[in-house]
Amino acid sequence: MHIKKIALLLVSCVIILNIGATARAFSDTYPKNPNIDILHYSFSINLFDTTDVIRAKATITFLLKKNGINKLRLDLIKKDDSLGGKGMSVTRIENNGKVLDYSHELNILWINLPSSKANNEQTVTIEYQGIPKDGLMIGNNKYGDRCFFSDNWPNKARNWLPTVDHPYDKATSEFMVTAPLKYQVVSNGLKVEESNVGNGMRLTHWKQSVPIACWLYVLGVAEFAMQHVDDFDGKPIQTWVYKQDRVAGFYDFATPTKQVLQFYSDYVGPFAYEKLANIQSHSAG
Repeated sequence: MHIKKIALLLVSCVIILNIGATARAFSDTYPKNPNIDILHYSFSINLFDTTDVIRAKATITFLLKKNGINKLRLDLIKKDDSLGGKGMSVTRIENNGKVLDYSHELNILWINLPSSKANNEQTVTIEYQGIPKDGLMIGNNKYGDRCFFSDNWPNKARNWLPTVDHPYDKATSEFMVTAPLKYQVVSNGLKVEESNVGNGMRLTHWKQSVPIACWLYVLGVAEFAMQHVDDFDGKPIQTWVYKQDRVAGFYDFATPTKQVLQFYSDYVGPFAYEKLANIQSHSAG
């Protein structure tokens, strides 16, 4: 009996030591800054059929929580030969029309801020372009049709979006995507605009008013078929599938989604977002 107790104690110690070693190996080393709170991201993105280069503008609103903060740190993968020429190149950064100095090295974008007092909101606008190394998948789907899909988990948003790419800092967001007319665009939140802007291009604007981590920012651009399935607590349920899968896709998502939402609302908590969209994606077929 005594030997069994010793053996059990040794096993317990080994398990505890292994857990401790694992925790150290996977400890979070991200340089969090509790004195800066990102409030809102606004991304204006231009997509093309003739090139994989995206041309974009990010307008970021943030709160400074103490005096004397003079730099903003963002994650953004920089264009580099080691990435096959992929990555992002920043061309201009402004604050209220004033050009700001910045450095972009080791995939970190440091922006020099004007002097400001605590509890003051500021906004910077970043113009940039490039071919994403990851995070935004650009290519053909299983039908050979070109499409664009985000794949930000767990920290790949930085490949195409200048962000605090860590879930500790959540923010609202909006995507204003200009793409060829043949595409339909889906993203987080509610659609607030869809306009033909000439030269065979359409602007689609989605806005998300619930703060979320940037790995949850979704963008899908494809030749979709879209169906409004139903509403749940006043929030739309939608299905977005490739045009070739319209009949089968609409059928598959028609019934279970609302039942699933009801189950989790009853046993976990209310659905917090402005819509639920089931999306067939480039990565999932």
